[in-house]
Amino acid sequence: MHEISKMLKKEKLKFRDVDILGVFVDNHDLKRFLSMHDDVTMFKSALIFSFTTRGIPFMYQGGEFGYNGGDDPKNREYMWKDLSQPENHI
Repeated sequence: MHEISKMLKKEKLKFRDVDILGVFVDNHDLKRFLSMHDDVTMFKSALIFSFTTRGIPFMYQGGEFGYNGGDDPKNREYMWKDLSQPENHI
């Protein structure tokens, strides 16, 4: 928590209005969070933080399904998985 506090203070010094910055956990241009940390609870905690900290939260498509692609192109999984399978939901 101390590291998060330090980072938030640094942001306030570098940006005029930190409340308009975008906040996200992962996206399709980099390795997905779950490819680096195989822990759904940690991923959910990171999402909760991103939705409740200052800034504008973004959730890129795929996170809701627990996509875990690594390096490109594995991080660009198909948008529609078989949703009839319970293991495809977080």
